[in-house]
Amino acid sequence: MKNRIFFSIMLISLLAAALFSCSDEFLNVRPIDAITSDNFYQNESQMNRALNAAYSPIGNRGMFGWWLGLIRNVRGDNTETVEANVIAHNNFTVNDTDIRLFNRNNGDGLWNSIFVGILRCNLIIVNLPDANIPESAVKNRILGQALFLRALYNFYLVDYWNQGPLILEDNYNLTDIPLSNREQIYQAIENDLKKIIEGNMLPWEYNGSPGFERGRASMGSVHSLLGKVYLFQDNFTEAQEHLETVINSGVYNLLPLDDVWTIRGDNGPESVFEVQFNNANAGPNAFFDDGVNAAEITLRNQTIAPNQYNGWENAFPSQSLVNEFEQGDLRRTHSIVIPGELFPNQSEPFLGLARNRGAFAIKKGMNSGFSAGTPNGTGEENFPIIRYADILLMAAEAILRGGGDQNVASDYIDRVRVRAFGLESIQELRSSGLGIQQYASGRGISLFEAIKHERRVELCFEGHRYSDLTRWGDLSTNAILIDRGWAPDKTYYPLSREDIDLSSLFGN
Repeated sequence: MKNRIFFSIMLISLLAAALFSCSDEFLNVRPIDAITSDNFYQNESQMNRALNAAYSPIGNRGMFGWWLGLIRNVRGDNTETVEANVIAHNNFTVNDTDIRLFNRNNGDGLWNSIFVGILRCNLIIVNLPDANIPESAVKNRILGQALFLRALYNFYLVDYWNQGPLILEDNYNLTDIPLSNREQIYQAIENDLKKIIEGNMLPWEYNGSPGFERGRASMGSVHSLLGKVYLFQDNFTEAQEHLETVINSGVYNLLPLDDVWTIRGDNGPESVFEVQFNNANAGPNAFFDDGVNAAEITLRNQTIAPNQYNGWENAFPSQSLVNEFEQGDLRRTHSIVIPGELFPNQSEPFLGLARNRGAFAIKKGMNSGFSAGTPNGTGEENFPIIRYADILLMAAEAILRGGGDQNVASDYIDRVRVRAFGLESIQELRSSGLGIQQYASGRGISLFEAIKHERRVELCFEGHRYSDLTRWGDLSTNAILIDRGWAPDKTYYPLSREDIDLSSLFGN
């Protein structure tokens, strides 16, 4: 394969980025024709608008507004699908022209969204030093968010492609860019996040921080993502350090289970970083616009909702996942509906295969905003990219795999399990025989294997499962995925055929 990629989206993205402006809602982005890259990026107001545009792709159709939120689940063993539009992601037959990844007609492919986001971050980073912003703290706040977002976009690039063009401020305006491997991209991510930490660029909380609205990246977001990146590289000491920095910050706590994945819980104490969605911004074709209407309008209420309630049911829970929940684990009823149970806001019980594509239905994310099959103006719950329960489980894994104190790791896991079983304390959990060490001992498995169980049931439908199986080296022993067609050469997505073909223009 050619080792250089021609980036056809770059010039398109450059023009698009120059035209974006935003209101105070950071995903509410609207084009203004009179603005160009030559007269923009000159003051704090313009920089904030550019920053809003850098956030925008996270919530658009190519990412968590639709495709990424869907394909992050159908590639793993937690869900099944019979939907022709995404079956290739489920059975590992995705090709290098797949529109979910590479569609550019509406700018809604995942590949396109990632690099639009990266470009917008680079434009901020390049132009910020010359902007008329006298307060260094304000500049740092803007720079810190741009660096975090660039790191996040690059994380998705390496997580799904394991390689790609590494586009930074020194080469963002080039079109012929060498491919970088996994280690090089991870190093760039680490550099961006460390720079934020070393410069103390962001606050831990939005309260009392002028111009820093709820939902933006914070120091907690930065340490969490850096800890996750280290964990994904089996660098357990550094992963533990950054994840425990978040835990010891005192900023985050677990919410009551009834508030997790609901509007009530949006941007609450369990939120470390989440995609912001707002029904007030929904329009008739919101998912075709780059953040102009920031309602998550299709992923859950339309795409994932059961046929019985006028949804498309592009994904539904697997029997394997349903079987994974322990008796008495309340997370099952908060995440999955089984036949005979009520779906949110519906009076008719769920009827399983009698009326639907699957025997079970996904409930998580539709607990407070579901409106039967309505494509617009619903689905207001935010989509958590990092939440505190995940931090606790990642920290426990880092400690255990790094040879640390097993009891400390167990304490972190049992904090999550206390909530899962509706109990009041770790002591009560363990006296009931439900502690994670008791779970592992009763099944004759290691504590590490027990952590795998805990991540699966706690984080189901949040898009972590396939990435976890990949980094653990468990794909080759997962009978479900092998039966669907997984093979080692299908672990990651193919590169864009259009970009590869265009790279031949340079004779490489």
